[in-house]
Amino acid sequence: MKALIFDMDGVVVNSVGYWNEIREEIIRDELGVDNVDVEELVGMNADDEYDYLAEDHTLQRSKESYVSLLEDRANEIYRERVSILADYEELLAAARESGFRLGLVSASYRTRVEMVLNRFDLDQYFDAAVAGDDITGPSKPEPAIYEHAVSLLKVEPEEAVTVEDSEHGVTAAKGAGLYCIGYAHHPGQPLEHADETVETETELRERLHEICRTGSV
Repeated sequence: MKALIFDMDGVVVNSVGYWNEIREEIIRDELGVDNVDVEELVGMNADDEYDYLAEDHTLQRSKESYVSLLEDRANEIYRERVSILADYEELLAAARESGFRLGLVSASYRTRVEMVLNRFDLDQYFDAAVAGDDITGPSKPEPAIYEHAVSLLKVEPEEAVTVEDSEHGVTAAKGAGLYCIGYAHHPGQPLEHADETVETETELRERLHEICRTGSV
């Protein structure tokens, strides 16, 4: 293996819970839709979320309005509320010392990815960071975002390991041909199509350190 790629939300920063709270609130109060399972939206970007909801519901606001509302709340989440998961900088440093190329992949918009990279000074570790709006067409669960990431990292898909915590993310990673570790840290996300799963931060760190030491899965 030559590259490690990390999903951002829920894997590098603890943003998923915050996201689900604001999604549910905005969908209920602004779009006029009750009883939506927001877990079904985890891993999508805002445009794809809106299209998904519009398939089964009449929505009270336009897509542009929904995206704008989410963006306003996202600024608060990423600037003030999220934190980086425990010991990630040590892990990233160890991976680089072992010769791995490192990538960050997120269905979120580039502005959010840059907020995380800058706030936690992570751009020193990553060789490439791909956001949902860096690609043409749908983001996760389509594989294009991972295909772009491995291209930037200059590795073949089978030479890369990624960590994902959503069904859409796992589907995207496997569709692009990567080895995928499913991080099952919150309920509601079926990750059975991942190559393996871990449930805790400790298990994830230990598994990734093992891959860094051995160079294989």
